[in-house]
Amino acid sequence: MRQSLAGQSVNDVATSLVLPANRPVDVLILGAGRGGMATLEVLQHYKWVNIHAVIDTDPTAPGLAAAKRLGIRTSCDFETITEHFHNGIIIDVTGNSKVPQRLKQILRERPIELISGKSARLLYDLVDVQLRDRRTIRTQGTRLDLLDSMLETTLLLEQRSALSEVAHKSFKGLYNHVRAVKGIAVIFDGDDSASIAGAIGIEKPACDPAASRLIVNLCNSLDEHERFKFLNQPFEISLPHTDACFNIVVPVRQGADIGGALLFDVSGELSHEQEAALQMTSVHLNMTARALYHFQRLETMAALDGLTAMFNRHYLDQKLKEEIHRLKRKEHGTLTCAFIDVDNFKTINDNFGHQVGDQVLRHVARSISECIRDYDICARYGGDEFIILLPAETREEQGNHEQLGLRLLKQISAIRIPDQVDLTITVSIGMATQSSETLCEELLLSMADGALYQAKEAGKCCLRICSDQQYHLGGKIQQAARH
Repeated sequence: MRQSLAGQSVNDVATSLVLPANRPVDVLILGAGRGGMATLEVLQHYKWVNIHAVIDTDPTAPGLAAAKRLGIRTSCDFETITEHFHNGIIIDVTGNSKVPQRLKQILRERPIELISGKSARLLYDLVDVQLRDRRTIRTQGTRLDLLDSMLETTLLLEQRSALSEVAHKSFKGLYNHVRAVKGIAVIFDGDDSASIAGAIGIEKPACDPAASRLIVNLCNSLDEHERFKFLNQPFEISLPHTDACFNIVVPVRQGADIGGALLFDVSGELSHEQEAALQMTSVHLNMTARALYHFQRLETMAALDGLTAMFNRHYLDQKLKEEIHRLKRKEHGTLTCAFIDVDNFKTINDNFGHQVGDQVLRHVARSISECIRDYDICARYGGDEFIILLPAETREEQGNHEQLGLRLLKQISAIRIPDQVDLTITVSIGMATQSSETLCEELLLSMADGALYQAKEAGKCCLRICSDQQYHLGGKIQQAARH
């Protein structure tokens, strides 16, 4: 017999829907407005509920579109669908008082329960509360995930991580929160070039010069106070293996400069929650990027000599320990230390003035930088003395250090200071080399210092080399080499 749920208690109504039967329960939803949408959203998650169809006389009702996306049958033909519905539950959320009367004529003796009128309103209230609770839990969960991501990004400051890693960490957290279809994190490398730090939804591509310029120009077109921008005209970019469109851009700023950008493709209009996430993440990311930038500048300044822009003694002492520790693990590793001392520097200061003396040191530093390899380390050790560390991991890398020393002597002796025609600049060089088996910080420095002393004793403007075997090479550069 057909039954009605009208007049039953809240628990009775909830129990009739929530407790699973021995077989799936067929449910027919009449009405695809707010009530139908809410009922559909809740019931679709229960495996024991089979939603037979969703019906509404308005073909544009939102519940019909939602049902179609879920693969559920939809119709605007009330009589035909209900005529062929023989067993289960009909939920009438149309709000039309005439519908129950029409249903009574159609259903008659069928074993169908009808939820309509006040019962349907009660059911809607129950469903609405459940949906609000679900949304609240989901919102709080995604906010916690976003906060966790922001915390992880902040912790990268302790490691002085690269900007690309900071941007990528924020990018992954924000991508999930705004429910993007795809996205890329881009870092600017200078000179209108860029690289892709991360990608989701598409294969991580390379960023060719044309694409780099487009992204840089897009970011430069943003107002300096814009945290993010929703693009009414999606930004199209051609990347290897894919043509991608993005409608959200989040600039990554480091001070006055833009260091990169996060680009997302988000479907539909942005919700309040999505806008809040973009705003909050952008603020945090840019604060982190700015702090990282200042940390790096401070570390660089702390490691550099203010006069010559070379590394200072503190940095050299640290790198010397690191290189010794690293090379000791190499079978054929060697480390050469070169002491370079400007000859008669006190006389230069006394005769030409300290400003000229400073120019001499800057020119000597520049000459040394031009002669050594990219991975060699040079520092101003103090006063007019410089030190070079020349590491080698293999026999092939172990160059002819005598030739380097002689080249330095020749290049430095060719230095000319403007308006100081009578000033001649020379240096003395002492070198020491140790193998990975015998490397010792104190002994290496002592050997190089001893070799420098021998160069000074030999008349200056010359090179002396000392190795594990305590041999000495080199000679005084001819006067002609100075001109």
